[in-house]
Amino acid sequence: MIARKSALIVVTQFANGILGFVALKFISKFMQPWEYGVVGFAYGFVAIFSIFGNLGFNAAHIKRISEGKDMGNCIATYAIIKTFLTALLALAVILSIAIWRYIMHRGFESPVNEKAIYIMLSYFALATLSSVMISTFNARKEIAKARIPYST
Repeated sequence: MIARKSALIVVTQFANGILGFVALKFISKFMQPWEYGVVGFAYGFVAIFSIFGNLGFNAAHIKRISEGKDMGNCIATYAIIKTFLTALLALAVILSIAIWRYIMHRGFESPVNEKAIYIMLSYFALATLSSVMISTFNARKEIAKARIPYST
């Protein structure tokens, strides 16, 4: 049973690697270097604040579910915590942009940079919220269900 789950994880990771190389080919062919730089900047900017999206609650949730605690109560509590942490992540990013623009009177290289940050923020927010179910599936050792977001 564990060998099949391990094989599924390896196959999923391998497929993601192959898709990454294919995507890189399309990116290099159809995007200008500055456009790729904007995406990288936005990803890095939001990733700095992504620490607020976790804070170690994933491990605590997995532990509680694995111990056999009431699943409904655990998922509800964890979902509320993750919603709060996602709001904290969004607030930190938006507040840092506001401080940069209105208090320090600085700007971005182009308006596209700020829009890209907001797009990446929405990606990170959705990824943070989806970790509620991923962590639950991992705790219940339902590896195939937990790998679905990584294979799409």
